[in-house]
Order: sequence, then structure tokens, then C-alpha cells
Amino acid sequence: MVPERSESSAIGDLLIAERPRLLAFLRRAGRPDRAEDDFGEVALRACRDFQATTVSEPRAWLYGIARHVLARPLRLDAPLSDETLGGDPQDEFERSLLSQTLDDALLGLSVETRTLLWQHHAEGRTLTELSESLGVSPEALAARLARARRKVSEGLSPESKGLLAQFGIPVTMSVPTRIWCPRCADARLQWNETAGKERVSLSCPRCHTGLFVAEARAIGLFQGSAGVTISRWLNYTHSMFEGWRLGGDFRCPFCSAPGTAKIGRPGMLECGCSGCGIQSTHLGWELALAQPQVRRFWREHGRVQEVREKDRLSFVSRRTSEVLAVRFCPETGLPT
Repeated sequence: MVPERSESSAIGDLLIAERPRLLAFLRRAGRPDRAEDDFGEVALRACRDFQATTVSEPRAWLYGIARHVLARPLRLDAPLSDETLGGDPQDEFERSLLSQTLDDALLGLSVETRTLLWQHHAEGRTLTELSESLGVSPEALAARLARARRKVSEGLSPESKGLLAQFGIPVTMSVPTRIWCPRCADARLQWNETAGKERVSLSCPRCHTGLFVAEARAIGLFQGSAGVTISRWLNYTHSMFEGWRLGGDFRCPFCSAPGTAKIGRPGMLECGCSGCGIQSTHLGWELALAQPQVRRFWREHGRVQEVREKDRLSFVSRRTSEVLAVRFCPETGLPT
């Protein structure tokens, strides 16, 4: 259906008036060399949808179309450089297969979620900014982004995940472990390596708790002969905690240089090494878990569940219902 003259004139006037600002936005938020092409797609979509859409704020509506254009399967139609392709047609073919894989994964998300991923990871908008514009809490947005990244990750090969990271979205590659979650005791933890972020962690797929988050340089503390282990990480955590209790110093397990530990805020211990520069943050419950008596209890019972109380943290055995309690200091929020 051809729009009436007045409607065509209105959308044409809007596009002409906003063209300079819209091009600047497309260059800044997308690929500068494709801004003209992106503007053309925005114009086509605007002309197509204007008649069938009730538009109360035309400028905001137009920029919404622009964000959707930028959020479409993450610009995978953009050509790679000659250096990357090496002039080999086989490279182009392989990349097209990767692009199609990523397209399929991202198209499994809603338009709103794809746009949210793009705005946060590519445009660099903070959770606070997005929460204010969308009217939801930063915590809810963080959970939504985490679910979207997990969904995108499903079924992707390491090569595809690496390519996706190049386009601004860190994709987590997860591997199941034999370690039961010490917080809910309902699932085994997953080992996570995040492409595009120098970070590793363990997380629970059931209660969605992130555990033992560390710099990628500390990956050796999680490697054992039979796979992922946390024994060395808990040793590291306990040595820092004991150093803090004895005066704030400890020896870095990587370079043996002096390290410092201090309370960042109640219930959190911040540690750093003056030699290699590795930094880490440890929550109170993690420090409790690193206590020798708690580790023995966890090792003997296999599955333990955390129960929080006012001035203590208890670990309950799923097998025997036996309880081990760790008291916390009300001032520091750390184990006593």
C-alpha cells in the first residue's frame, strides 16, 4: 500500500531533518564505514512502518529503528580486512558459516533483548543508565543480560564464541564440574571462561550464584589433575584472610611478593599483590567456606547447603542434616 502524500511528506521531512544527527549516531554506535548504508536501511524501515504505526514521538521512534538496525545479528555482514581474510576464498566461506551460526543464535532472542545486549556491550551504556530509561532495577537487567548470554552460548563452537566476542558481547564458555554448589546443594557448579573479558568463575545453574570470580591470570588456582578444583583457590583465600587478621599482609601464591588485604565494605575483603598486580575480592561466606573446619565438613559430606542467620552462617549436610555454624563479626561482616 502506498502511503498518502501527507504521510510520505511527514516521514520524508523527518528523515531529512534528522539525517546529520542520525548519521553521527550510526557512526558512533556502529561501524563508521557503514553509516550511510545503515541510514538507508533506517529510512526504508521508517517509510515501510510509518503508516501502520501510531507515532507519538517521531524522533524517539526513528532512533529506536536505528538501534534495531544496529542490533541486528551484530553487524556480521561487515567485511573482514584483507589481512584477516588473507585473500583466500576458503576463509570467506568459513566466516560465512560462522556468521550464519551466530545469526541463528541471536535471532533466538527477542528484539528487545538483542537491543539491550547491543546497548550495554557495544555502546557501553551502564546498567544504571539502562535501568532508568527502561524503568526496571539494575539487578533485573543484569539477570536478563546473563540469561541472554547463556542462551546465545548454547550450541556455539569456541570459534563462533570468539567471533561474537569481537563484536562486543562477552560470551561465557561453561563446562560442568563435579563440585556441588555450597549455597543451594541442588546442582553441580559450572566452570566459566568469558571470551572478551579477562575473567574466570564458577557458577550454579540452579540458584544462579556466581562463585569464586577471579582474574584469568589466576586460572592456575582452579586447575587440578582431574579437572576443575577449588582447593588451591580456597588455600589462597584462607592465607589472605589469615594475613589480614594478623595485620593485613600475606605472601602472593604466584610471585611470593608481599600482598595486602583490607575491608572494602562490610562483608567483603579486597586483596592485591604488589609484585604481579593480581587483585581479588572475597565475600564473607567465601571466607567462611575457606576455613579448615568448614572445608573438612564439606569434603566429608559432599553436599552442603548454606543457611544464613543473624550473626552466623550455617552449613547443613544434605546427607545427615548435621550442621556446622560459623560466627560472623557484626562490625566487619567477616568470620570470627
